[in-house]
Amino acid sequence: MRVRIDAVRQNISPVQAESNIRRVCEDFVPQVQKKLYYPYFWAEFEYSVNVLIKGRKQFNANCVVDLINRVAAVTDSFESESILVPTEFVLRHQANTEEAIQLAKSSLVQQVMLKMKSLLYPDIKIMQHSVVYKPFWILKCESTNGEGHIRVLLDAVTGGYEILNHTPCRESVGLEAC
Repeated sequence: MRVRIDAVRQNISPVQAESNIRRVCEDFVPQVQKKLYYPYFWAEFEYSVNVLIKGRKQFNANCVVDLINRVAAVTDSFESESILVPTEFVLRHQANTEEAIQLAKSSLVQQVMLKMKSLLYPDIKIMQHSVVYKPFWILKCESTNGEGHIRVLLDAVTGGYEILNHTPCRESVGLEAC
């Protein structure tokens, strides 16, 4: 079964993902196993704040909320696209729009007050929002000396990566293995 989602436009192909990991893990041979789509709540806000010398200033900002871990952050704008993907590649979530908006607003307020050195709470208006999915590659990296493998999660947008397991193992049972 397939589902239509709005996904952040990927910048890293499977070949590039393997190449990036090969450069940093010279003792392993990487191979892409699958792509996952991780859920985020995205909101665009318009906010205004009183600045000491220049009076009231108006800005726009984007915030995302990780819908699994409930962590929010202010982010740069990004391109998304509507795509059709297999259901099993999309991580499930329990989106609560009101909670996500509050988390995003809180993150924005903290950022604004810190960056603008404002003592007053900014006026915030939500312009638009939606659920978007960020693509990630899962790579299995076999040891060149036959001692086992590691799994790596690679961000298909930024190229950043994280090792999912730190101890080599001999059998591939799934993401939870090792």
